[in-house]
Amino acid sequence: MTQNDKSKESRMKSRVLLTVLPLLGATSGALGAPRRSAPIKQPSFRFASDKLEARWSYRTSLDTSKSGNATWLLGDPSAQNCVLLDLESNKNLVVALLVRVQNGKRTPLKTFGFPKQKGELGLIRVGRELSVLWNGNGLGQAQIDLGGNKLGVRTSGSWQVEEPQIQPTEAVVFRDDFMRASGPDSPEVPDEWSVQGVWKTSGTLGPRADASLSPNPFVFRASGAGDHVAKAGKWWWSGYSISASVRAVAADEDNSPLVAAIEGFSDGKNGVRGEVDFGTGVARILVNGHIVAASSPFDASIGEWHRLRLEPTNGSVRFLFDGNEVVHANCSLAQGSVALRAKTGTQNFVDFDDVRVGQGTQSDKDWGEGDLPERLVKDRLMRNWANAASAWKRSQSGIWWHTGDFWSDSNLQIPLPTLAKEGDGFRFYVGANPQNPPLGALVAAVSRKNGKLAVRLNGQTATMPFSSDAKNTVRLTLRATPKGHEDVLVWNGKPLFVLPAGARTGTKVGIEPTHNGLPLPIPPLEKLTLHATTFERDGHSVIGVNITPVSPQIARDMGLPDATGAVIDNVENDSPAQLAGFQNGDVVRAANGARVLDVDTMRSAVGGVRAPGTVTIDILRSKGDGSGLNWAGCRATTPNQLDYAFTSAPVDWKSARGNWEIAERWTCSPQWSFFAGQQDEFPLLWSRFALRGDWTLEAYVATPMDLTRGERSPMDLNISVGDGRNISSGYSFAFAAQNREKNIIWRGNSIAIEKPFEMPAGAGETHQDWFYVRLERRQTLRGVHFKWSVNGKTLGEYDDNAPLKNANRLAFWTKNGAMSLARVRLWHDGLMPLAPAPRSAKSQKVAFPNSLDGFTARGEGRAASAQLAMVKDAGATALEISNPRDGGDWTMYASRRPFDVSAKNGILSFAYRATPDVKVNLYALVAGLWREIAWTGGASRPEDNQPALGAISSVMADDKWHNARFDLEAALQRNGLSGNKVEAIAFAVPSRDYLRQGLGGNAEGTKYWLRDFKVSS
Repeated sequence: MTQNDKSKESRMKSRVLLTVLPLLGATSGALGAPRRSAPIKQPSFRFASDKLEARWSYRTSLDTSKSGNATWLLGDPSAQNCVLLDLESNKNLVVALLVRVQNGKRTPLKTFGFPKQKGELGLIRVGRELSVLWNGNGLGQAQIDLGGNKLGVRTSGSWQVEEPQIQPTEAVVFRDDFMRASGPDSPEVPDEWSVQGVWKTSGTLGPRADASLSPNPFVFRASGAGDHVAKAGKWWWSGYSISASVRAVAADEDNSPLVAAIEGFSDGKNGVRGEVDFGTGVARILVNGHIVAASSPFDASIGEWHRLRLEPTNGSVRFLFDGNEVVHANCSLAQGSVALRAKTGTQNFVDFDDVRVGQGTQSDKDWGEGDLPERLVKDRLMRNWANAASAWKRSQSGIWWHTGDFWSDSNLQIPLPTLAKEGDGFRFYVGANPQNPPLGALVAAVSRKNGKLAVRLNGQTATMPFSSDAKNTVRLTLRATPKGHEDVLVWNGKPLFVLPAGARTGTKVGIEPTHNGLPLPIPPLEKLTLHATTFERDGHSVIGVNITPVSPQIARDMGLPDATGAVIDNVENDSPAQLAGFQNGDVVRAANGARVLDVDTMRSAVGGVRAPGTVTIDILRSKGDGSGLNWAGCRATTPNQLDYAFTSAPVDWKSARGNWEIAERWTCSPQWSFFAGQQDEFPLLWSRFALRGDWTLEAYVATPMDLTRGERSPMDLNISVGDGRNISSGYSFAFAAQNREKNIIWRGNSIAIEKPFEMPAGAGETHQDWFYVRLERRQTLRGVHFKWSVNGKTLGEYDDNAPLKNANRLAFWTKNGAMSLARVRLWHDGLMPLAPAPRSAKSQKVAFPNSLDGFTARGEGRAASAQLAMVKDAGATALEISNPRDGGDWTMYASRRPFDVSAKNGILSFAYRATPDVKVNLYALVAGLWREIAWTGGASRPEDNQPALGAISSVMADDKWHNARFDLEAALQRNGLSGNKVEAIAFAVPSRDYLRQGLGGNAEGTKYWLRDFKVSS
């Protein structure tokens, strides 16, 4: 800049200050206007060598506690087209003024002030928006247009700009699933994170597990007594929200600290933090280390996964727990890195997973789950649920329908293959009814005609140039807009047709390969005869293939004349079968001249040829479906879909009973791991979301192997839809129930449909299979209709003309101790908002005395088997016993003190009041065995193998007071136990049918009352 330029700039600066000072005084109130007796000559700007980009951040240390001023210029160095930020001391404040300069004309934009102190000035530019920060706090924003791309600064007085930094930036997109560990409990800390305290990438897998055969094996764990901090990011990160999945685990009830937090806009001293104290159920927001807001106590369940989300926007911050805002506060912090924080006791730990940092408008669902490991997607045992191609099923009419249902906006995207022949093409359906696909549906078509591509949508036609090697993508969309609904056809990323949408008659999306406008027939199957040499393996003759049954769907897809034979789904490398020319997908129809009806006859035929010997096999080989489509790339999507392969933490699910996490399924192949519920007789998993209206559920489930009981799949692979607390509140569908004797549908506590168990044909061996369970709920004029099927076979349809209320949350459960879930997909007509549940009172371990000993529950706190309280009832004091959970054993000890039974103390008696849904018996521990005294729960059956003493007579569960009497001395004599002490007495739920699962009685909150419990003559 020349001397003349300096003088000119000084004069211009003086003029602009004189011009805007009256404005500054008027707009900033108490800030006041600095007084000047005469213009002061300003020094020259010092410009950064780097050019400004569309997005950047700037920061510098500045001591404003002394007198001085400074000006920053953004844009044109000549100051003719730029933005000026002027800071000047004024009594106890620093006055800041933003000015726009266009063609030399100055326009004030914003005036603000802050205390005189030593701190850090920041500038953030995103597009046309400029934000000014002091010590990380946003002072103000303005819309700007720069006439250049330079940044300069000048200072006077005692002010000095120290260590200025300018950084080009991009929108913050950061995610971490902590999948880089080499194995379980690896000490590795990911490179992105700097830590204080004890952190490690950890997992729940066994020592023989393989991370590449697991959907989500690792978490980031903070453990041990103290405070733990893990930081990631850069000082210039801005304009984001942060979320993370969190599981806080307490080993005991010692009230040691258990706090989890996420923090944004952190610079080491400052930051905005959202934290949950899992000990008290209170959420808090802290700004710069100080609590500024706190919530009322709510149900922050220990040992379960939750989602924390922090959203700082426009001078405030919201803190969300499982999608619900629990606390908010004012906060103007706007820039900095992110942090995970935990405070734990010696035996406690906090797991973090699925950290997401992105733009504030992005919700957790925008991130979605992660991809499955490639080995899972390609493995022959997992293809039916892990590969996207499995969602398409061919109907008898030749249309490939997606298995989902699409009630809202829908999007079909297809990578078109080369249409090699004249007349080849496709027809696409959205919102269709398979019974009459064209009626009321969105119908589009693409075909090759006269060397070009003809594209049609609901009567609209366009012709596109054709190239034999072109890779074209067509997208068909039904979407809601502010003006209503639209039908849109997008060709290679550009809208080709946009039409008003009509009414839809269905919820299905379909693809129909065509030729000259007619459905494309399946190419004829190739008949081949192959010869393979057998070899011995585990005492059996084999040829090196894996075979599965021919299902009706496979027969339909391939055009087989019937659903018999065996499908080869894996050919071993270097095996006789591979040398003979066998391929995956071949259908075996005969072996050694005998017809192959199923998998067993195929194995028998090969096993009958002693190794080494030659077996002659007749096969049918498909040439494909003729469409040329890559079905895995044909995607049908909708916002009204939930899809869980459990590659992320299960924050949408509540572990009501058992331990639900990634665990092995096969003890013989422990390298494989899937999401499973274990460590309880009755693992129960509820959805945290509630459904509204119609829906379709698909789930791939199995019974894991057990080291003690071995193979027991399938058994009790059950689904319920209820109120989120009690499975008896809604409808339950039990597959392979009662030790694989029945398939049952319950309405509440009553059996609506009961049929003998039958095993539907699967995709492979039962030991390896995932059972494809499908449940559809439809509202009808008569009420509600459910259709339930397994592996494509309908097990039951049920209509309820008086539908149960609040049956809107899903549950997976079993009775046999373990259940594995590979994938859950849900298409729905809408979700209901749910607020956090209030925090329940903590159950204390208190003994309530009786004449023998004292009434006590097993365990305490959240693990207590019963909740006990003394209440006034019918003018007398009584003990109230409440069930703290759905089902369970509901154990309450009446005495743990052994006593002799004689004529003086041989009669057990008590007064009681019980409702009809209380199903509880008494149990006396005699000679080391718990022996049943039937009460409201009724006597066990011989097959239950429950030792018995007898039954209390004339039991009445009518919610009125009655007296019970049982002759213990006579019962011991009758059972050959005379002379034995009674070591303990307890009330508990009999292990019979599904009582401990909450079906038939004993729902959460069920109560009964006792008084005058004693043993006498």
